[in-house]
Amino acid sequence: MRIKKFLGFTAVCTVMVFSAVLSVCASELKFDPTTLTAAKDREEMKSDEVEGFTIVGKVEKRRNKKGSVTHVDIDKNENGAITFTAEAGALISAEFSSTGGGNTSELALKSGENVLKTESATGDSDGKKVFEYTVESAGTYALYSPTNAKLKRGTRIYLVTVSDGGEAPVDPDKPDDPIDPPVTFVYGDANADGKLAADDASFVLQKVLNSAFKMPIEEKTDDLLKYVDVDGGGLSASDATQIMQKVLNKSFVMPIEKQS
Repeated sequence: MRIKKFLGFTAVCTVMVFSAVLSVCASELKFDPTTLTAAKDREEMKSDEVEGFTIVGKVEKRRNKKGSVTHVDIDKNENGAITFTAEAGALISAEFSSTGGGNTSELALKSGENVLKTESATGDSDGKKVFEYTVESAGTYALYSPTNAKLKRGTRIYLVTVSDGGEAPVDPDKPDDPIDPPVTFVYGDANADGKLAADDASFVLQKVLNSAFKMPIEEKTDDLLKYVDVDGGGLSASDATQIMQKVLNKSFVMPIEKQS
């Protein structure tokens, strides 16, 4: 039976499961395959095997040579899914990979019939990857391997975490939304990385020699002279010299620092 036929979730979670998940999800909900047991490799999971999650369709437990479960494989083409409920603002995080070798797999997140995100991983090049998505509203969600005729196998899952975001994302239309604090920069920090280095003096000198050259700080503020004109006499080679002196001697005070 194909998972896409019932990803509307009208029959996936009972009221009992829904209430249990909400209580667990108040902090953090985890699906950790290493806590599972399996009588054999590729044993299919039961629908209620992990508290707070509902297994739909074909999801297989994979064992190592010692008999321990290391991960689960979600079947390809929407034939299996790991479903759960989450509060508004919750962060959904899944550690996943392809099913090995040079195979490519895809992991998708769905709410009802709405596909929220899809990400791919190829065995030889990507290894394990982390899939993340912050949900905007409370509801039931599913992680699954989407239909793709080019993919021969499903998706491998090592860990799923649903972390309570604490509150819903801020509505930008509300007048009482918090205002971002003003951004300040380090004097002479021409590359706007928060620290003074020889690169900053180099950027200033390039700007002096070629006015069309754009320093990284210009991408972040129009008031660049307030921070890179450190001698207060307009941008010149003197500013690059002052910055370099400061880099070599932290106790050196640039003219602009005396004014502040």
